[in-house]
Amino acid sequence: MLNLAYCDKIAHEIQKALSQPDPDGIIDKVGPVKLDLDDAGILASTAKSITVHDANGKAYIVSIQDAELLDR
Repeated sequence: MLNLAYCDKIAHEIQKALSQPDPDGIIDKVGPVKLDLDDAGILASTAKSITVHDANGKAYIVSIQDAELLDR
């Protein structure tokens, strides 16, 4: 049985939450949700990523992926 993956919804909710004003002033810029595409631009997996910058300009990657796929 195929279980649905909700990577899109989860990534969207994380991106939306991180985009709210940070009262501590640590989170600066939050990028868009990026799809996992191959070199030809074809969807490679349901994984998503979001780039987040802190107030010092350091970049972080938030990754959302189906944990069941990691076990394969």
